[in-house]
Amino acid sequence: MPSLDTYKNHPIYLYTEDKLKTWEKINKKTCVYIEGHINNLTKIKEDIKKFNQKYNIFTADLLTDDMFVYIYILSFSRRWNGIGLVPFADLFQHSNNSITLLDIGSQKCSLNMKEEYGKDTEIFVNYGIFDECSTYANFGFIDRIDKINNINRYIKLNLIKEYNSSSSTLDIIKQLEVREYNSVPKIYYLTNKGIQTNLLEYLKILTKDKDDIKRSLDGLDVSLNNYRLAYQLLFKILNSEDIVIKNEEIEELKNNLKKYDPLSVEWHLSYLSIVMFNIIITTLNTIYASWINELNSPFSIQLKIEI
Repeated sequence: MPSLDTYKNHPIYLYTEDKLKTWEKINKKTCVYIEGHINNLTKIKEDIKKFNQKYNIFTADLLTDDMFVYIYILSFSRRWNGIGLVPFADLFQHSNNSITLLDIGSQKCSLNMKEEYGKDTEIFVNYGIFDECSTYANFGFIDRIDKINNINRYIKLNLIKEYNSSSSTLDIIKQLEVREYNSVPKIYYLTNKGIQTNLLEYLKILTKDKDDIKRSLDGLDVSLNNYRLAYQLLFKILNSEDIVIKNEEIEELKNNLKKYDPLSVEWHLSYLSIVMFNIIITTLNTIYASWINELNSPFSIQLKIEI
């Protein structure tokens, strides 16, 4: 079992209000996840102390701040959602490139290796989180097993209701289509491999006008205007997610990688911000290329991402 010293570089262990203010200047999205953990930990700590005042079960050495942090990180980082502890699955490290996932059955869990591993090759599993910022806030590490361009990178999007609810026939039809599309739960995210198909289809549903609703009902493809509105909505979402990083900030982030210890929170947050910047650039370039393709433009666009 890992000791408390194992987590000495974990952002939850190192958290203070002053440090959070510094971290937010580097990567605000990740700090939202970190702050969520701190709020949960604070609530758990208060509840346990109240419980112990009444029943006096735990000794004082088990109620120190360090012990609360240790137990919280240990239990959270070792727990598989919807299952609990799966010690065998914990033997393997995570990578977004791995296609090996924990299969959660009704009676048992299984870990099926869908790829071949040679002798003395490290085996990786995929936690299926689809979000670099959340992975770091939860587990205190970033997937760095290979060159950055070859790793599947993700930024999860919090797509709440992106349309105005009303009693109009158009809005009711769109709401029904949204419910049907999301009847099978989906995770919407940005990726360094282009625009996720599920994301684009969902945005196209949200931005349909009455003409495109009619076209869909008639079994026809949506208009170019629907693509335009879907891309505009994606721009709006990007600006509201605290993930857009300005060009002039990139040099400072790169300098942070030289300035800070590679084990520090500041180094990891800077690294994450550079990853996010490149995902955004890939997304924008993909939109431009897709739009040119939809218009059948004679002009071409070259996709080149530099990190």
